[in-house]
Amino acid sequence: MQADVLRGYSLWGHAIGEGEVRLTSRYAASGTITRDEKFVEASGVLSLFDDAQNAEEAGLAWARASYANSCLSLSQALRRNPAATQVAR
Repeated sequence: MQADVLRGYSLWGHAIGEGEVRLTSRYAASGTITRDEKFVEASGVLSLFDDAQNAEEAGLAWARASYANSCLSLSQALRRNPAATQVAR
């Protein structure tokens, strides 16, 4: 598992062993976001990889992108409704 922390959010990339497929091990990639040890969001299976590290990196990349997209959405909403700034803080 690989992890990163951005502004209080923990971002995780996971490699889930898929067992033997065509005589080779495969790993499903997924990502998770938590804050204060509480679940925020998860990706589900993103793709299959031949190597656990690549699967973890893909999951972590998803978590970073999802976090960035959430921040962008909040920023856009606040620009549309400046009065909401007081509530958001």
